[in-house]
Order: sequence, then structure tokens, then C-alpha cells
Amino acid sequence: MKKSKMLIATLVCAVMLMGVGYAWWTDSISLGGTVATGNMDVIWENYEPILPLVLTGAYIDADVDASEDAIEFTFSNLYPGGFANIDCVAKNESTIPVKLKEARISVDADAELAPYAEVAVLYHKVNKDGWPVLGSFGLTPFVPIADLADTLNGTALKGMILNPGERIVFGVPEGETSPYDLDGDGIGEDCFLFRVNTAAPNDTMETQVDFTLYLDWVQFNQE
Repeated sequence: MKKSKMLIATLVCAVMLMGVGYAWWTDSISLGGTVATGNMDVIWENYEPILPLVLTGAYIDADVDASEDAIEFTFSNLYPGGFANIDCVAKNESTIPVKLKEARISVDADAELAPYAEVAVLYHKVNKDGWPVLGSFGLTPFVPIADLADTLNGTALKGMILNPGERIVFGVPEGETSPYDLDGDGIGEDCFLFRVNTAAPNDTMETQVDFTLYLDWVQFNQE
């Protein structure tokens, strides 16, 4: 037995002295996969002549252009008491929920007209199946256009979460009523409303106002 042990030890030493080493063979398992991030894409729907849809009082000319990140309004041939209402919709085409971080607005209007060019917004959320979401209806008072963003940011619209396929519809859901009757027919207008205050001086007639509304979105779990 002692001779056998001596022989094994001698062989190992001999191999090491020859510069030949040995290693433990190992086996491993790897797990492969693909991780894809979601995308954010919230757009203003634009399906002419359905959306955006513009209805104006007599004589006023209106042009509304909806794009992916903004909606642009141009109103001309204005006069005190003139008005327009615009059906428009913002849709979440993202693969993830999104949250409205803030509204922004840029305005280009004659200095004398600007204080009298006013807007009010009525809105609610619609789910991906087209049904209004209970409790999502909101509205603003009429304010000068330059104040619209701050006004919207003071409502429940700011921070509203849209799941994929959901929309913000600017209008009144079934079962609610609008307090704004711009044409005096007893039926309240119920979407994105524009008017020239009746107190506007006559020299605002035949003027023009341009403004662009932006809604800035973030991932639903971000500030």
C-alpha cells in the first residue's frame, strides 16, 4: 500500500515537472431572452373632415390643424360676440400608460384683441372601447387665450393617466350638460370653445388670432 501511494505521488510530481497541468471540466447553462422597452406616442387625432371639426358663428373663418404633438388654431374675420367650437381628441397610441405633465400654449394676436379673445375647454376621458370614464368630466371657465395653459394645469386634466388606446375627448359625455350657450339656442356648446368677448372694442373687428396648444406627456409613473 505504501509503495502504491509513493508511486502515485511520484507520477503526479513527474507530470507537474514536465509542465503539464490539468483542469476540472465544467458544464454551464445559459438563459437567453429579449427585453423590449415600451414606446410613447400620444397624438391629436386628425381625420378630415371628421376631426378636428370646426363650427363657427356667422362670418368667422377658422382653420384648425392637428398633428402628433400640437393642435394649431387660426381664427380670422373676428368681431365682438363671434365664436367657434372645435371637436378635437387626443389619443394614447403608446404601448404603456402615460400621464399629462402639463399643458403649454403659444399665442400670436393683436395686442388690443388678445384680452378679449377667450377660450373654455370641456373634456372627459374615454376608454379603449369608446365608453366615457366615470368621474373624468371637467371644464374650465372662459379665460383669455394666454391664460389657457395655466387654467388647464389647475384642473384634473393635469396628471390624468391614459392607458393604451384611451382618449381625452374635448366635449361633454352623455349625462352631463354644458353651461355655455354661445349662440343662444338653448343648447349648450360642449367642446373646445372660442369666443370674442362682447365687450371687445370695434377696432378688433376683422382681426386674426393664432394659437397653438401643446400637451406634454410622460410615462405614467414619473413626476
